[in-house]
Amino acid sequence: MSESSRSKWIMVGAVIGLLIGGLAVFLISPSPDISGYQEQIEQLETQVTTLHDRSQDLEEELEGMVSADDYTALENQFNELNSQLTSLQGEIEDYSDLEQQVAQLKSELENVVSADDYTALENQFNELNSQLTSLQGEIDEKEDTIDDLQKTISELEALTPPLPPKEGEPGSSRFFPAEIGDAVTCVFEYYGKIYTARITVKEFIRGDLAWSMIYEANMFNDPVPSGAEYILAKIRFEYVLGPTAETKLDISSFDFDAVSEDGYVYDWSSVVEPEPRLDASLYPGASHEGWAAYGVYKADSRPVLNFAGVWFKLYE
Repeated sequence: MSESSRSKWIMVGAVIGLLIGGLAVFLISPSPDISGYQEQIEQLETQVTTLHDRSQDLEEELEGMVSADDYTALENQFNELNSQLTSLQGEIEDYSDLEQQVAQLKSELENVVSADDYTALENQFNELNSQLTSLQGEIDEKEDTIDDLQKTISELEALTPPLPPKEGEPGSSRFFPAEIGDAVTCVFEYYGKIYTARITVKEFIRGDLAWSMIYEANMFNDPVPSGAEYILAKIRFEYVLGPTAETKLDISSFDFDAVSEDGYVYDWSSVVEPEPRLDASLYPGASHEGWAAYGVYKADSRPVLNFAGVWFKLYE
């Protein structure tokens, strides 16, 4: 029920009480003749009836404003809020107790650690933190150095040739070339077609004798530059299988590469070789044997010959 509704009810009750009291006094008081007051009595009765009707109207308005259920709900809310307020007051008292405990602990801590001790501890902490920062800087620098070293190592590894294989089939690599006189079967691709040949380096001649034979083959052949010498290899080439039985294959010394011991591919020597020369045209089943000339360094004691990935010795 709202405060304004309560005030209205109080005012109505007061007015009714005054009227009834006045009327009772008037009726009780002895009067020999009340005819002169008849009109006033009727007026009072009319006012009482009017006030009674007004009180009923106010009561109906009040019931329309606040029902019994609404009033009960409001009362319940008030009780709940009052309960919460009581609980909060208890928590405030608990918090006050906690503040007192914290203050007591703080006082005890101040007794345990003096201001000077605390300052000393703080200085030690700052010093250790400074050392940590310095060490972190050194670690960062060392990590940068390690990264640079790893990058350098990677670059060096890229420049360093792989180690040669420790074993392999004869003719499979320049580290395991076929021996002089040994035939090696070779399957190779030429202009998109597959061929099979059997190749043998039967002998080699090197140095002055090789130059003498080359010069005798053609006096206009050029000598090799200083520090180099000619080497002649007699090669047997057997054309075993081609794409078809009618596929012709042309061979020459240009199809072979002379390679130094350390892997340098020598330039092809444009000279006229002694007879029989290796140059020939073959069909499957045919073979040819002839000389091929190459210039190599005099200091190269272990040159090899390569044809389509098959390797042969040019040394004993």
